Amino acid sequence: MLVDDVPASSLLVSWLLRPRRQMQDKITIIPLLTGLAVADALDQLCGLQVGVKWPNDLLSVPSSGQMADERKLAGILVQGSTNGADTALVVGLGLNLAPKASRRLGDVATDLQTLLSSLTSAQGLPELMPTRFAVLNSVLIAVDKLYRRLEEEGSESILGLYRKRCVTLGRQVEMRTPGGIVRGLAIDVDTVGGLIVQTDTGPQTVTAGDARHIGSQPRGV
Repeated sequence: MLVDDVPASSLLVSWLLRPRRQMQDKITIIPLLTGLAVADALDQLCGLQVGVKWPNDLLSVPSSGQMADERKLAGILVQGSTNGADTALVVGLGLNLAPKASRRLGDVATDLQTLLSSLTSAQGLPELMPTRFAVLNSVLIAVDKLYRRLEEEGSESILGLYRKRCVTLGRQVEMRTPGGIVRGLAIDVDTVGGLIVQTDTGPQTVTAGDARHIGSQPRGV
């Protein structure tokens, strides 16, 4: 996959995970864990609250109750390969740091500098923009912390935290899946990270796809 970026405007990074064999049944949680970890890292580093759109996009949290304020800050892609009982995962993160990165993506995107400017201005504080290395360090620390928790305490220990950050839950959604379009109310995340959607014909679980938010506003995170 090729990525085109404006120099010094984004954090673009990938890392390799080789889950232990006893972790094989928890691999589907990794994309959700990564989105949660990035959100936690920005909260710890900057005091910035962002939401996670299922499965792992990072969105600005609307402050004025307007749909237009919900914009994409970061995206995550997890790809894996299996050789016998061994699995390798490459986790890729693209995080907009400066307006040069978000402007080229249009009105659907935002960036860390813009969000921090709004936050510090509202609080009457000076703007302190962290370096890319500081952001990366915080992200990797948060990923490591949650990954160890997943190993030691299991999937539900991560999913409980994820549900609190996930702004998709409680929303009307429309999703394009290999089996067609799924529309309904996102009501929960199951034990393997699938999104449970209450449709007109009953609950359906979606394991892959992009959830388009429609209707009511996201819950607070």
